[in-house]
Amino acid sequence: MVDMVLDADVGALVTACPWCETNIGDASAASNAGVEVLDLVELVHRAMGLGTEGAPGERRRRAPGRLNL
Repeated sequence: MVDMVLDADVGALVTACPWCETNIGDASAASNAGVEVLDLVELVHRAMGLGTEGAPGERRRRAPGRLNL
């Protein structure tokens, strides 16, 4: 999946699947891909101007299915 994202030349991947967010985020970090992985709700939260959780590397890891807004 990370290879597909890199081929698409994007800076972020948005998913609604908490397991995918964790797995793709881990794979991205392991390969130094530099791709930000966001939950769909987090993207909407940002778009509404409600703030962010910090830089991608500073975000707290969360258990799949739990939102830290």
